[in-house]
Amino acid sequence: MKAKKVEKEWLMDVVAIRIILIVLLVLYHAFCPFTGGWTEPYDGFSTIEIYKIFGLFIHQGQLEGMTFISGLLLGFGLNNKNNNFDFLNSVAKKAKRILLPCFYLVLFITCYSMTYMLNGIILYIVY
Repeated sequence: MKAKKVEKEWLMDVVAIRIILIVLLVLYHAFCPFTGGWTEPYDGFSTIEIYKIFGLFIHQGQLEGMTFISGLLLGFGLNNKNNNFDFLNSVAKKAKRILLPCFYLVLFITCYSMTYMLNGIILYIVY
């Protein structure tokens, strides 16, 4: 018995906007030392004015673009649900998808840092 393959509908305009925004985000981080965004680890960089203008220009509109995509996908989902949209169910699914991995990441970081803290306490007691 073969499993039924479910085809996922892709919105190509959303995919294209996401690709453009991701490329702009990578470019912004590439030029971030020249814009004054990273002052701590990279004090030695001289400010090159064209790089600063380019980096600041790239940074504009990224948050608005991601918010636009989120609203567009929500509206598309509402149109396809035929007025059977349950807000609480939607929020619960998003919370499971976002908060559960965040919880595991925080748990891992806490356990990892506790090992270093306990090693420091043990070394302090021993020596």
